[in-house]
Amino acid sequence: MRNILLALISVFFGSSLFVHGQFYVRKSPTKWMVATNLSFIQDAGLGLKQAFDFENTWNHQLYPSQLVFTKNIKKTWSWEVLASYNVLSNSKIVNCREDNGGYFFALDAQVQYSFAQHDLRRKKLARLEPFLTSGLGIAFRESLSTGFTPTVSLGDGLNLFFTQRLGLQLRGALKYGITDKWWSEEANYSQLNVGLVYRQLPKSKRSKPNAKARHKWTRKKAKFKKPKTYRVL
Repeated sequence: MRNILLALISVFFGSSLFVHGQFYVRKSPTKWMVATNLSFIQDAGLGLKQAFDFENTWNHQLYPSQLVFTKNIKKTWSWEVLASYNVLSNSKIVNCREDNGGYFFALDAQVQYSFAQHDLRRKKLARLEPFLTSGLGIAFRESLSTGFTPTVSLGDGLNLFFTQRLGLQLRGALKYGITDKWWSEEANYSQLNVGLVYRQLPKSKRSKPNAKARHKWTRKKAKFKKPKTYRVL
């Protein structure tokens, strides 16, 4: 588990090195984002052992199985809701043994802090957006006798935008199960996700044309404000 945490931290700080500029404004122009991701689950219950044994401990589907909705709250803060689905294979190690698979469902509510630096004065958007997440959730696993387990999550990620609105999302999280024990490897699991993300930018306001003028000599052409356009850095 410690190696996975170090890997997530290194991905975050490595990506943040590309985001720079002292004149940039730390304020997000994004109203909301939605992402659909491939989901990878590791629930071996072995702690540090075989944490990076993707062949024998990591489970995934061949189609997107996670949906993420993110809503900006203020400046760099957002809240998000994540819904995940997976199938833990009987051929993989699940909670210290094989032939222990089954269905997996998870629902999480998290707070996100973005490190993106947008140059809104020049109407330029950051291409790279590193972020940190933390929150609460609940997971269902057939491999556990209790079935449902409340969880506390800690994670990070990166959005890489190809255009103003569409990009690639990478995120990872450690999920700690809340049980009657202080620490239970059986209740903990790790999750990695990769997929497409779409962000909605605010619509520009246009001035409405004036009503009919009372006199012909007071009639003027209606003026429209140009819509806000952004460029990706």
